[in-house]
Amino acid sequence: MGARCTSKASNASQLNEEKALEYRYEPPKDEKNAKIFKFDVSLSNFKARELPFSNAFLIIRFGHEKEYETPPQPDQVSPHWKMNFDFTYSVTYEGLQKEFARFILCSPNREEVGYVRVSLLELLTDPKHHDFPFIPKPRRSVSGSLGRLAFDVKLYQQIDYHLKVDKC
Repeated sequence: MGARCTSKASNASQLNEEKALEYRYEPPKDEKNAKIFKFDVSLSNFKARELPFSNAFLIIRFGHEKEYETPPQPDQVSPHWKMNFDFTYSVTYEGLQKEFARFILCSPNREEVGYVRVSLLELLTDPKHHDFPFIPKPRRSVSGSLGRLAFDVKLYQQIDYHLKVDKC
């Protein structure tokens, strides 16, 4: 029987990572004084592979406020949308943990067939290039595998400095 990978050292490492995130993003102590973080966000380079149909498009929902849509790609079962969606997004630390980016795969007749869902905190702390399988939606008309979605994300935190300089 092999050893499990959940050693005290790996648990300690995970705790250190969580503390580093808490330090970096300064989570609020209570909701009344919740600090709002602003990020410049860039979503780009969307590539779907091995879709079960052509003329697909994506609906992209980022957190609770932003929604974008790609155009259908005629005669492509592996479409590449060379598009950029750039915007500013405001969120609390709790929102980073609870909110998601959703990439919804739609058929030509606008049926939502599958999706990719990623937490905003994961997007913030992981590499900029992502590759996920589409998860099937219940009661969909398409059967079998839905393929994969690759995309790039860049998140840059906006930081405001307020300096007070005394006269000499």
